Amino acid sequence: QLQAGVLPPMSVPAGERQAFTVPYAPVTPKPGAEYFITFSFALNRDERWAPAGHVLAWDQFKLPVTVPARAMYRLPEVACTESDDAVVLSGEGFALTISRKTGTIVSFVRAGKELLCSAPHLNLWRAPTENDKGGWRGRMVDMWQGAGYDRMLYDVHRVIVERVTPEAVRVKVDFGAHPEDRTEGFKCSYVYTVFGSGDVLVDTSIDPFNQRPPLPRFGLEMRLNAGYDTMTWFGGGPHECYIDRKASSVVGRYSGSVDDQYVPYVVPQENGNKVDVRWLSLTDASGAGLLAVAEPTMEASAHHYTTENMTKARHLHELHWQPEVTLNLDYRQCGLGGGSCGPITRPEYQLPAEAMTFRVRLRGLATGDDPAVIARQELPAAE
Repeated sequence: QLQAGVLPPMSVPAGERQAFTVPYAPVTPKPGAEYFITFSFALNRDERWAPAGHVLAWDQFKLPVTVPARAMYRLPEVACTESDDAVVLSGEGFALTISRKTGTIVSFVRAGKELLCSAPHLNLWRAPTENDKGGWRGRMVDMWQGAGYDRMLYDVHRVIVERVTPEAVRVKVDFGAHPEDRTEGFKCSYVYTVFGSGDVLVDTSIDPFNQRPPLPRFGLEMRLNAGYDTMTWFGGGPHECYIDRKASSVVGRYSGSVDDQYVPYVVPQENGNKVDVRWLSLTDASGAGLLAVAEPTMEASAHHYTTENMTKARHLHELHWQPEVTLNLDYRQCGLGGGSCGPITRPEYQLPAEAMTFRVRLRGLATGDDPAVIARQELPAAE
């Protein structure tokens, strides 16, 4: 963010326009960085309805200042060990295990610390909001539950391991997703490209067999072990935002506890989402943890409550706080709409059930790692 300074107070007669020059020094851009300028318009004197300094309006613009990201060079080699049960990939300071049975990353160790409590897996469900449960022309939640998005099962068909370069190994998992009480669903895949640096590109794809209702969300859900309680992100914020509610969000770098992200609605429901996220990290007191980098942007949220708990709870006292962190990284979520007192989500903010691929880069962080610097680095091609 650029600090442009404060313009002198000015009074403009009603109906007239006045031009002004923004006083800021040109920047020398860093490779892979983005730059924004934010204008804020505030009262220059006290009024009966608000004090001096009260913000009346603001807007933000991305500056046309870019330098290509700096590519990583001389990556370490990645070792690959296969067994009937798993594929283990390791390099300098990390080890990652992919289960052949589930097709998911069941272990991710960085600097001797296990990051995962449960594996990153395809997730199409969200804890319904009160808007999802109402509407003049039907309820979103009825469509979603009728399609079985709240009770999906995953069947692995095959796992293919390919050595791409000495520094990269690719593991492709083909699997199906369908409701527990029926057979039709989605043709799916995970493609993991693991580099010797410890970076993991995860491409998650879905393709419905037949026509399906719009989705609540499409992305990955995982749980991190206790202790990774600081959430830092570069994207929209600082408050919760959704695709049809994001005009109030300002792109910037934000940080706070995971508990700070929870919004205590009277009825527990989906909450705390962030939009236009470029990267997000969850770290412990030493700065170690997990980094997720979008390509190019994603939606994301983190909670000390599980999605299942927020789905079933009808009152706040029915929520069960857990030291582990549930992390959702999404290609997109359905918008919120206004169904609790009006129409459901507008069509342009719904998420059609169609062939889609979501890519995110995961990287374990050790103490001293700067997530912003790592996020701006570009991985070499691994075709």
